Amino acid sequence: MKQRHPHRESLAQFVGGELASEDAKGVERHLEVCSDCRDQTDEIAAAAKRSLLESWLSPGYEGAIDRAVDGAAERLTHVLREGRDAGALLAELLQDPPAVRRHKVRSEERFHTPKLGQLLQARTREAWFLDPPASLESAELAVMIAERLDAGRYGSSLVEDARAIAWGYLANTFRVRSDLWRAEQALRQAWLHHMLAGEDAYTETELLNFTASLRSIQGRWEEAVQLCERSIVLYREGQDLHLEGVALIQKGSILGYHGQFQKAIPVTRAGLSRIDPAEDPRLVLTGNHNLLLDVANGGAPEWPKSSS
Repeated sequence: MKQRHPHRESLAQFVGGELASEDAKGVERHLEVCSDCRDQTDEIAAAAKRSLLESWLSPGYEGAIDRAVDGAAERLTHVLREGRDAGALLAELLQDPPAVRRHKVRSEERFHTPKLGQLLQARTREAWFLDPPASLESAELAVMIAERLDAGRYGSSLVEDARAIAWGYLANTFRVRSDLWRAEQALRQAWLHHMLAGEDAYTETELLNFTASLRSIQGRWEEAVQLCERSIVLYREGQDLHLEGVALIQKGSILGYHGQFQKAIPVTRAGLSRIDPAEDPRLVLTGNHNLLLDVANGGAPEWPKSSS
């Protein structure tokens, strides 16, 4: 599942410290992986500082404003610096043999950053079906990093949230490899950390999707569909049309996989109508492929006969 770019207004509110803590955490997580949004945020922060310093002329306010702006800038600089450094750290890890990678991640604090964990999760996702051994190694490294994050530096909520996502990715990697017992154990860890984090809505949707996929392959398809429906509701409440479409396509896929072809067809069609093809063209292909299979296997849904 992809996280969408925050609006420029949200970036401005983030710089000004005006976002709710949950929203700010989501923007901060996105900035760690998106260079375009980091550039926009740099620009907004610079403009905000100039504007504040120019607009307040009273000597009594200048010191307080300077401190507030400098504090926000320091926080932003820390986030952006870690984001830029993480790419180099990942490149360094990938040059080493697997045993050395694990030793470095375990023993060297410079590798213990949320951004590096997210880059490893992206690598995990890309390798799920193309290179399963590489996906497992990346997922395990991401968990190792998440378990070593400093709560004093990042805050306990962000750390527990990072652990929840890391364990969720590891669970899905085990599922892809048909190691269902380990997938179940990892998901339990993910949901535990999610509760400790304060139950971030974005993380919940990630875990719902992973859990639904596992329940489907376990044969518990009705439970899997219910989990998808919960995810759809959360995306709808968050007004994220694209991710709502992604969840609908997942629901349709589960229904079709378990022989519920006529139920799957309208769900998949609804999902395809919501997703942004430019954002995930592979999902468009998958959704249309599933739709064709459902129609071929179950036939088109019956339409009500005209009364005329």
